[in-house]
Amino acid sequence: MKKNDVLLVLSALAFSALFYQQAPGINFLLFTLMATIVSLFMNPVSLRENQLWLYFLACNLSGFAVFAVNSDLSILACLLSLLVYSSKILNKQNSTLLCGALGAYSVITSLFYFFIAFSERHSSSSSKKSQWKLGLSLVASVLITMVFFTLYKNSNPLFSTFTQFINLKWLSFGWICFTIFGFFILHGLYRSKNIEVLNTLDTKARYKIAHQTGQDADERYSQIMGYVLFTALNLMLFVLNLLDINNLFIHPIMPEGITLSDFVHEAVLNTVLSIVLAVGLIMWLFKGNFNFTRSGKTVRYLVYLWIIQSFVVVFNAIIRNIRYVNEYQLSQQRIGVFVFLGLCIAGLCLTCIKLSQQQSTWQLITQNVQLWFMTIVFLSLFNWDKFITNYNITHSGDHKPLDKIYLLSLSDANIPELAELHQARKLNAYEDSLFYKKCEASDKKNRFRQWPSFNLRMYQNQKTIHLLKD
Repeated sequence: MKKNDVLLVLSALAFSALFYQQAPGINFLLFTLMATIVSLFMNPVSLRENQLWLYFLACNLSGFAVFAVNSDLSILACLLSLLVYSSKILNKQNSTLLCGALGAYSVITSLFYFFIAFSERHSSSSSKKSQWKLGLSLVASVLITMVFFTLYKNSNPLFSTFTQFINLKWLSFGWICFTIFGFFILHGLYRSKNIEVLNTLDTKARYKIAHQTGQDADERYSQIMGYVLFTALNLMLFVLNLLDINNLFIHPIMPEGITLSDFVHEAVLNTVLSIVLAVGLIMWLFKGNFNFTRSGKTVRYLVYLWIIQSFVVVFNAIIRNIRYVNEYQLSQQRIGVFVFLGLCIAGLCLTCIKLSQQQSTWQLITQNVQLWFMTIVFLSLFNWDKFITNYNITHSGDHKPLDKIYLLSLSDANIPELAELHQARKLNAYEDSLFYKKCEASDKKNRFRQWPSFNLRMYQNQKTIHLLKD
């Protein structure tokens, strides 16, 4: 067997040891370290690629986030970064979007490609066939020996007593299936596949737009649409921003029947939707020769004006959300609003760059996807439920009562903070009962976890619960 084959088998055994009947914890951090380092060992040429180290860092940071934060977002970030990294190490020129798709494709089809590779090796030279037969013979011999050992141990109590220091309870049909499953997962990650047609299309589609002959007749329609639409959009945004600025800074009075909550939710949803639609229109207008015509340059200035006014719309929405948080309290949804508005600002900046540098539509799409991917990895590093709890406790008072029911509805990441409220007798009887149920569920979930499932969130919660019991 080749060194890479040995590493693949050992990695599958490590995968089984880390994840079989385990919950997310330090196992994710150890697995990402193992997977990224082994991938580099299998592809040493990639060590010279500076861009790859960004994805290496993203992968291991998200693995650390699972250990430290242990949130659903951190698990999602870890899985996405593994898929992207596994393909990026072999397809360095591909976009993040295509790398993620190829990584997922490789994992899903790894069983199919494994048997193709096995068939090719089996029909190749006799030396390669003998290596494969030797490797398979060793694996089969070990597994069969373990099965017979278990049968003999169960059939004879004397032999069972004599060999009691050997514990093979972990060996089961479920464990064998899980190890095989891990083998094919890692086979897909370590040996990511190329689809040359997609690689070529992805690379060519990200080239700068070039002038092409024979398309100028169609530019007249783009000219009419560009003038009419972006003149109308700019006029509407101008009126909208005047009304917004007046409402925010001069006469801060809400329209009749509209609350600040309704205003923020409706404003954010429709702002994001309008920006997405307008950017889609920009991509369609400036996809070809319209970039190089005189009328195209004029429409581009109208688009720049629309982008500037859209910045004002987004900043007004951010100010309203800040006031919403100050008037009420922080929540997951309100943090999500800040994130989406921040992505809107970044998307508008990328659109401005696309226009000024005459980048392709696909380049703009892939840049946005890369930005979203990095945003997910970055956000996964923070314990947002704990942050929300601390913020709301700090900023509560007589004028703004603490919504303890909402804090109790969050994940168990805020148990230490809720315990302080409990000990300070700031929870009523009903809230105390919810707190005890929350602690009981967390204790039951974490009590019998083994070391691969260990994480800092579990440690802090168990420490707090034991203090409460004492």
